[in-house]
Amino acid sequence: MKKFIIIAVITVALMPVISKYRPRAVTFERAKTAFEDDGLTIADYRTTASMMLDSIAQVSFHADSAQVSIYQYDGEGKIAVQMGYQQQDPGAAIVAGWGLAQSLGAAQQEVMPESHERNGMFMIIVRDYNDALRKRIIGVFRGL
Repeated sequence: MKKFIIIAVITVALMPVISKYRPRAVTFERAKTAFEDDGLTIADYRTTASMMLDSIAQVSFHADSAQVSIYQYDGEGKIAVQMGYQQQDPGAAIVAGWGLAQSLGAAQQEVMPESHERNGMFMIIVRDYNDALRKRIIGVFRGL
C-alpha cells in the first residue's frame, strides 16, 4: 500500500513536467500563432467556406509573400490520396524538364513552385517562388 501511495504522489508531482512533453493536437489557430512567433507576417487569414481537396475544414492566408492553404481531414484515406495528388506526375516532369512542349510550339507555361507537407490529419500547401521561404513555412508546420 505504501508503494502505491508513493507512486501516486510522485505521479501527481510530475504531471506539470510530463504535460509539457505531451504532443498537442494541431489546430488552425496553433499554426497561425506558430507562424507569427517565427516572425512571419500573416495577412488575409480566412476560413474558406467551400471545402476543397476533400477536406472538412480549410484556411488560406499569406505568410509574407507566400500563398498558404491548410486543410484538415477526417480520414486517413482521404489525406493519403490528396498527398499523392500533390506529387508531380513523372510524365509531366519529363515534358517540362526537357522542354518538349515548347519545342513543339507550345507557349512557355509559368508554374509557381509549391511545397506540401502533412502533420497528423492536416496538410499544408505553400506556393511561392522563394524556396527558402517555402522551406521555412514547412519547417514551422512540421514543428507543431
